[in-house]
This record gives sequence, structure tokens and C-alpha cells, in this order.
Amino acid sequence: KTVRIWNAVTGEWRQTLVGHSDWVRSVRFSEHAKAIVSGSDDKTIRVWDALTGHCKQVLDTHSDWVMSVRFDSSGQQIVSGSKDQSIRLWSAKTGECKNSFTSGADWELSVGFSMDGMRIVSGTRDKAVRIWDAASGDCLQTLLGHEGW
Repeated sequence: KTVRIWNAVTGEWRQTLVGHSDWVRSVRFSEHAKAIVSGSDDKTIRVWDALTGHCKQVLDTHSDWVMSVRFDSSGQQIVSGSKDQSIRLWSAKTGECKNSFTSGADWELSVGFSMDGMRIVSGTRDKAVRIWDAASGDCLQTLLGHEGW
């Protein structure tokens, strides 16, 4: 239910971010460590100011657990993957959901961006990795071969 920030060098606890009402499954810093994004079983994504710990936004359109969240390299976009089988693309600045798409396969367990932010990669419980066009939501490629989660 909380996000804890530690000093990576000293191991000293710095701050606890409170706001989620259920387990936090995924947490990431933005590229320049100015913001933190977290995804939770409470079906929300929270964007935090990394310096003050203030929750800047709550993104809440998923209908099930948020399994994975990531910033793009510019810190301007967030991608989320959920147990509701959807992938969502968000504006980190406004919190607007810019795109939503689904593989129809199973839980979206892991998501990420290409370095240029033009493509999204997702890993699902059906053992597939998919590459998506971030703007259109079109699936560009499905990679098979995993034998387990």
C-alpha cells in the first residue's frame, strides 16, 4: 500500500509515499528521477513528485490490478499494463489517457517503451511478447517462444 524511497548508497530510508489502498505491484522513477509512477491492485496509477512525495495525479481507468508501469525516456508519457488485459498510454503531465489497446490474450504482466517512445512492448501471461505502435495501438509483432511466465 506504500512506496518507500531509500538512499541507494547508504541504505538509509528517505520517505514513504502513502495513497494506494492495496498492494503496489510496480514502481519506476522517471529518467531524471524527478517523478515516480506506481501501479497497484487498487486499480490505480499514481504519479508522485520524487522530491516532496506529493501525489500529483491519480489515473484510474483500469478495471483490474495494474501490473506494470513505466515512463518513457523523456518522462512525458507513461505506459501501464493491467490484469484487465489492457495497455494504456498516458500523458505524464496532464494524466490524460492518450490511447488504450488490448491483445485480448491475458494479463499484461510487463510493459515498456522503446528509447524513442514510438513503440511499446508488453509481456502477457499467454507467454507472448508483443510490440505495439504507441500512437495507433496497432500490434506490429508478436514474439512467441517462452515456455513459462
